[in-house]
Amino acid sequence: MILIKLMSYVRRHRVGLTALAAVCAAVCVSVGRCLPSTADGMRRSGVVVQTSSCYELRAGGRAVMWFQAVEGDTLPVGLSLSADEAAVSRLAVGCWMNRWPMLPSCRGRIVTTLPDTARTPKAPAARLLAAACRRLSADVRLAEHDKAELDYYMRVHGVQDEGYQNIAALASHRAAALVALRRTKAVADSLMASQSPLTVTHRTVCRAFVRHDGDAATDTIGCRLVATTARHRLALLQTADATTPSGVKAQYLLPWNTTNRSLLATGFGGIGIDYTAQSAARPVVVAGRRKGRDVSFPRVLTTSGTPLFTPRGLFAGIIVDGHIAGRSEVSRLLMKGGWQ
Repeated sequence: MILIKLMSYVRRHRVGLTALAAVCAAVCVSVGRCLPSTADGMRRSGVVVQTSSCYELRAGGRAVMWFQAVEGDTLPVGLSLSADEAAVSRLAVGCWMNRWPMLPSCRGRIVTTLPDTARTPKAPAARLLAAACRRLSADVRLAEHDKAELDYYMRVHGVQDEGYQNIAALASHRAAALVALRRTKAVADSLMASQSPLTVTHRTVCRAFVRHDGDAATDTIGCRLVATTARHRLALLQTADATTPSGVKAQYLLPWNTTNRSLLATGFGGIGIDYTAQSAARPVVVAGRRKGRDVSFPRVLTTSGTPLFTPRGLFAGIIVDGHIAGRSEVSRLLMKGGWQ
């Protein structure tokens, strides 16, 4: 009798019960996703990111010259007629992140850091170009002097003299460098003489290196720069096709900032040290400490952009210049990336 009544009740309220079951299942799945990460999950949250950046000088809306950095706020350094030659590449660490709490909303989002040079110069473009022209003139004069000395050596010495081949190779290299300098100076001088409006912007190209489980090889994925914080240190990237690679684990933000003094970090050996950094570095979970906003981890294993976790495996923040950028800072950055 009870079974018959129960079946009758289910038939009468099957729509509501089905909806309730679907909601309960969705809640359970969402809560399950927000559970603490295991060591494997922490490792799959981290990713190696490469940023290639340079400054771009545009005349009349057309890119004509590039340079690596600005010395003393007014002097462009590493001026070139090629963006690839001027670009400075750097490897950093990032973390796959979901946009919304409890909802799978990563869509290829990565929170990482940019070099502290990634900012638009304060000096006007015309002033930067004028300083570059003066430096180029001095560099051309010095290169011409060096070439004259090398040419003299080549005239008074022969191939039988010790070290002649080395000097000949150096002379060839310096001659090619002088040609490039003169070409660059000619373009800079023509821009100074023209009336075209000049602008300078910072150009950044980003890539992520995704490692597959049990595979030493990595996939290279192009990314776009979506947003940065005020000082351009914390950055939000997104894969070019807005999809999250399979096998990675995107982290969720907690509703509060963690206060744990003991923390774990997903580090990559050598990243952050120029002569040891490799895109194929393997992730490792390493323990460290926090005192206030300062964090202490082995420098050879962690760098800016490294994701941090509580001892239970909950996302705690990102390392930025030896400090922790917590939940609130990461949340503000993710909000700049739009609602999607």
